[in-house]
Amino acid sequence: MLTVSTLDEIKLFLQQNVCSKHKLKKPNDKNVDEFELVNPNVFIMNFPPKNFLPDGIKSTIPCIMINFEDGIDDNQTSDMNVRLIFIVYNPGFHKENSENIVEVTPDGNGWIDLLNFIDKTKAEILRNRILNGITIQSPLKWGIYQKEEQIPDTDPYFYGWITFGTQNKAYPASQIDKLLE
Repeated sequence: MLTVSTLDEIKLFLQQNVCSKHKLKKPNDKNVDEFELVNPNVFIMNFPPKNFLPDGIKSTIPCIMINFEDGIDDNQTSDMNVRLIFIVYNPGFHKENSENIVEVTPDGNGWIDLLNFIDKTKAEILRNRILNGITIQSPLKWGIYQKEEQIPDTDPYFYGWITFGTQNKAYPASQIDKLLE
């Protein structure tokens, strides 16, 4: 209830304030030379099954995945820690040659798309610290996924994250039993 509604509010915020204003490359699994610029998707906890994408969604990537990490409640507040996982695709530089054939030159620069996407998201979150009664707590922590102190070689896919806490009003003690029925 409160946890799910908090994740839903974050999803709505990201869709309206970040993803609707940003376009990234959508992979074409059949031809790396082709791509389409699309608004990133936002998912909560996992991807939808591959053959059952919601209406209007052509691909799961690029995206932000919202993950619940943990939470703590007291009589005053309900606090949650959230991780946003960013996935972008960039096989390289696309250019038409003299015969109007698109050629891709791998450049390994998808990390630039990733960090720009993360930066735009951070800026929007910091500009809008209260989302429908949910307070986003400082600090925001962010980075790219690393493996044994090395950035994993996942080119042409690039992965990063932002973590932050949220704070909401706690359930009134007299209402807890009613909410659990």
